[in-house]
Amino acid sequence: MLFDIVIHNGTVITVNPDFDIIEAGVVAIEKGRIVLIQERKAGRPLPDAAETIDADGGIIMPGLVNTHTHVPMTLFRGLADDLPLGVWLNEHV
Repeated sequence: MLFDIVIHNGTVITVNPDFDIIEAGVVAIEKGRIVLIQERKAGRPLPDAAETIDADGGIIMPGLVNTHTHVPMTLFRGLADDLPLGVWLNEHV
């Protein structure tokens, strides 16, 4: 199979239930999704890919997405700021 991207030569930090760490890992990506994570065995060729990225001993991990935001609190700054935090957050923001 020809993957879109194969990333190798790095430590893979997974986000599986056990948060496994693979010291010499290979990650294959197809259509924007991680489809293969495995340990790189000596003498085993890399999977075929349109693009190969050498992580150069770095960390390979999924991107982080910050869904936590303080925009509403910034917009309402000063509104009822004389109230306790819990009341302000739960009743005014």
